[in-house]
Amino acid sequence: MFRKPSSIIAVLILLAGLGLYLFSIHESPPAIAPRPILLRPAIAATGKDAPPPLTCWVSGAHGDDALWQRRAEEFRIQSGRPVEITFYEADDLCRKALAKARHDGTLPDVFLLDALDAESWHKSGDLALQDFPATESAYWLPAAVHALQRDDKLLAWPCDFSLLALYYNRSVFDRLGIAYPDIHWNWTILLALSRTLYRPEAGNGKAPTYGIEFPFNFDLWQAMARQAGHGIYHDAVWELGRTDGVLPQTAALEFMRDYFKVYIVAAPPRTEATGDYFRRGEAILCIAGPDLMPRLQGRTDFHWDVAPLPRGEVRATTLQVDGWAVSAQSHDPYAASQLAQFLAHQPQHAGWLPVYEGAGAPARTPEQEVFYRAAADAQGPPFLERAPEIEAFVNRELLNWIKQPDPSIKDFINLVNNNFKLQPKE
Repeated sequence: MFRKPSSIIAVLILLAGLGLYLFSIHESPPAIAPRPILLRPAIAATGKDAPPPLTCWVSGAHGDDALWQRRAEEFRIQSGRPVEITFYEADDLCRKALAKARHDGTLPDVFLLDALDAESWHKSGDLALQDFPATESAYWLPAAVHALQRDDKLLAWPCDFSLLALYYNRSVFDRLGIAYPDIHWNWTILLALSRTLYRPEAGNGKAPTYGIEFPFNFDLWQAMARQAGHGIYHDAVWELGRTDGVLPQTAALEFMRDYFKVYIVAAPPRTEATGDYFRRGEAILCIAGPDLMPRLQGRTDFHWDVAPLPRGEVRATTLQVDGWAVSAQSHDPYAASQLAQFLAHQPQHAGWLPVYEGAGAPARTPEQEVFYRAAADAQGPPFLERAPEIEAFVNRELLNWIKQPDPSIKDFINLVNNNFKLQPKE
């Protein structure tokens, strides 16, 4: 039986369309990212010998485009050098653009660098090393400088830092007549109080009140292992699984695991220290960075405060640092370094705290002062080329691991070490 020509044509069109669809699912078209905003100098340099503008890439995580236009103009007035700003609305777009420019050899003169990435960029020769004036050393937070310093050179000018501290709901402490956390607190006290403060879900459907909320991640594991006597890394040395380090590393991970599997008093784990449960009053304690403070400002339903992390054998927390780097491809590394230093004197990362402590630095609140004091005991980011990859892997696998009915600590340590082939030399 023959079909009508029109039916045959329709079937052919349908088959062709289906074939095109099946072909297209193997190779999706690239996503079109929003175009960055190019902020050109208000006054361009003139004359045949005038140097080209310094180029700088920034993102919306560090202020709006109007703010950066003003900063560029202020630097031009001070130094006589114009600056061309490429402004990305989202932080991840800026990172992706930097990764592509790094691959293509088209990096800007100045850009913001995470200290976790610094060793990889340094080893690949993408950074212009900057001199650190000894006369200014007293004006910069020492721990943050160390994170970006190699010998007498800087990989980037440090500008902002973050580390973990303990937030607590002061209103609940007052109501129950419990003394506030202080420098004498240890992890045993924290655990006992977390169990006391926990309230299970009520029959009326009310959400449980958790004793504590904390980030189930690489940073907290490192801090607790260091406090127990031996961290996961130290500067450029990977120490996970070392004979003399297994016991404290295991104890720290076991402590974190038991909060969720044995005592069941901690808010559902997340890798990010968001503090969402704490802000809603559904967790009484919270381990998080300074970026939680702005989101707690102006609260009228409860009072809050900040204390250092509890202590173990030593007091330690983990440090994160951002810094302004100069590209090795820069046409004028000296002027670019001046721009990097100029930018480092100003707060950049939303919610983090400035590293610069000299004249003109903003006054600190009592809550911020806790983070500055804790920085003296902080462990900097690892000087490992694969540090960002390791951190991302550990954060992801920790969540997969804790979902298991009976998570094996030995298996997890072996998983991490085997994945990165960083078995320590005995």
